[in-house]
Amino acid sequence: MSNTLVAADPRKEARTAAWVAGIACTALIFDGFDLTIYGTVLTTLMADPSHIGALDAATAGTLGSYALIGVLIGA
Repeated sequence: MSNTLVAADPRKEARTAAWVAGIACTALIFDGFDLTIYGTVLTTLMADPSHIGALDAATAGTLGSYALIGVLIGA
């Protein structure tokens, strides 16, 4: 018994592979987007305590670590 797969239409198979690769790349880009935003607004959050309260470097680092762990679990 042979286990070889033969595509009926190689062009259709190539289009499907391109779609899958595109979706995977898009998901990978958005996977780390929350950490990028956190790093961008972190200086503002630390400088102005009226947003979420007083935030020191240790707490900011802990929140960033929790976000990274969340990314690892979610991926």
